[in-house]
Amino acid sequence: MGENVPEIVQEAVLKRTATTSLLKEIVHGYNWDNGLDFNKLLDSYKYSGFQSTNFGLAVEEINKMIVCRNQPLIKDNYQDDDDQSNKINNNCTIFLGYTSNIVSSGLRETIKFLVKNKMIDCIVTTAGVSKKIL
Repeated sequence: MGENVPEIVQEAVLKRTATTSLLKEIVHGYNWDNGLDFNKLLDSYKYSGFQSTNFGLAVEEINKMIVCRNQPLIKDNYQDDDDQSNKINNNCTIFLGYTSNIVSSGLRETIKFLVKNKMIDCIVTTAGVSKKIL
């Protein structure tokens, strides 16, 4: 690296490129010529670029939760028959976490759909204050 560049700058900014497992993947998008298949569309995000790769990895984790949730329930030692809120309904408890501004966006209908169709078990959100724009 540069001889006149202070060492602290070299350590913080002038990093050497590191090899990652993501370099082995070929970047490509969804093939729209085959029509619209939502599962394949979501799967394709893993290979569409840096941020979409992270989205694609999140989709994979969600799919794992859905598979786990659909497996037969194993008889658990803990059952509280007196309190239905403690009843174990499936093998995977799905939490949905988001910041409060998501509710004021178009995603509130998606959250409503997930709750209405019992696709999530618990919501974790921040408290926010919306300001009225004059």
